[in-house]
Amino acid sequence: MGPRRHTPLRSPQPPAEPRWRRRPEARPAEILRAALIAFARLGYARTRLADVAAEAALSKAAIYRYFPTKAALFAETVRRHTRDALGEEPIAAGFFPDTAEKQLERFLRNSWAALRRPELSQLIRLVHAELAAFPELAGVFREEVVYLLRERLGRVISAGQARGVFRSLPGDYVVRAVPELLVHHALVGADDSLVDGLHDLLLHGLLRRSTRRDAE
Repeated sequence: MGPRRHTPLRSPQPPAEPRWRRRPEARPAEILRAALIAFARLGYARTRLADVAAEAALSKAAIYRYFPTKAALFAETVRRHTRDALGEEPIAAGFFPDTAEKQLERFLRNSWAALRRPELSQLIRLVHAELAAFPELAGVFREEVVYLLRERLGRVISAGQARGVFRSLPGDYVVRAVPELLVHHALVGADDSLVDGLHDLLLHGLLRRSTRRDAE
C-alpha cells in the first residue's frame, strides 16, 4: 500500500460581490437603461421601482438611493436619453461658414434623426399612450425635448434674420410649431422624406422675397 496522497486544499473564493457594490459609479446609467426597458414593456402605470430593480439586477434599496419616486426616475430617464440623442450642436447656430439655409437644414435633419432613435421613439410612444391618465409625463417630455428643439430652432432663425437672409416673422409660431410637428411625425412613423418637404416649406416661407427669387 503506497503512501497516501494529500490533495492540496484550495483557498475558499470570496463570494462575488453584488453588481451594485462592484460598480457604484455605473449604477445611475444602469438604472436608467433598465427604467426605459421597464417603462416600454409595462407602461408607466404598471411599472414599479421593484420592476426596474429586477431589470437592472440591483436591489430595490439601490434604486431608492438615486430616485426616491417613479416620477423622478421617469424625468431623469427622459433627460438622460434626450442628452444622449440630441447632444451638443456640432456648430453654433450663428457660426460661419454655414449659410442660414444650411443651418436650417442641419437643425431639421439632426432633430429628426434624434427623435427616430429607439430610446426617444419609445419615450414618445409611452408619453402618448399614458397621456390621459398621466398628463404630467407630457409636461416632462415637453420640458426636456420640445423646449430644447424650440431654443435651437429659434437661434437658427435669429441668425438668419441677423444676416438679412430670413424675413421677420409675426410672433413665434414657426419656433413653436416645428418641434411639435417633428415629434408628431416621429410618433406616427413618418419616413425621412418628411424632412425634405419640411425644409422646402420652411425655407421658402422664411426667405426674404429678394433672396427667395435668387434661390429659385
